[in-house]
Amino acid sequence: NAVRSYDSSRLLQSGHFVVKDVLVNSLYAESLSTMARLHLKQGEREVANAYATRAGVVTAALLEKLWDRSRGAFYSLYGRDERRTSPMTAACLMPLPIEELPKELAGALVERHLKERRQFWLPYPVPSVSAEERSFSPRGGMSSWRGPAWVNINWMIWRGLRRHGFHDMAEQLAGRTVSMVARAGLRQYYHPYTGLGMGAESFGSSG
Repeated sequence: NAVRSYDSSRLLQSGHFVVKDVLVNSLYAESLSTMARLHLKQGEREVANAYATRAGVVTAALLEKLWDRSRGAFYSLYGRDERRTSPMTAACLMPLPIEELPKELAGALVERHLKERRQFWLPYPVPSVSAEERSFSPRGGMSSWRGPAWVNINWMIWRGLRRHGFHDMAEQLAGRTVSMVARAGLRQYYHPYTGLGMGAESFGSSG
């Protein structure tokens, strides 16, 4: 970034870090939809429609490019030739909060992955990497995103579960998350098997 003066077009031309990311684009689509709802409530229909249209474009691109039908989840693409990432991580589930996500896709994310005890439905879900992956490390290892559970990820998945009618699972996830925090305090992330608090203390996204 510094070498290229934080110029996005020059960064893209360099080709060193070209990624179509599931998590970022899911949050972008959901944020656009939120803005549309807020403006509509204020009677600003034209602005609301503009946000809603953009949200639809982003969501459509997510479905077209990042959905892997054979694996029943969303995967990021990297490089100019758009190679698909392979590890199953919590990011693969991140389109769940999008209201316009087709019900059958939301169902696949939940039934094939989230509720699977060998993948994400551990004693203190949701691990940032599926427990079936070779790179899974419940304590984080060299990276805090290689297995520990994060409250902010749980919050987004909880919203998605409620939005698509999986209310029982949403309540279970909320309960386990609250139990985890009550036991270990506000920590940066948590051990998905024991609930042990790890990383920074009094961490903001756990509040």
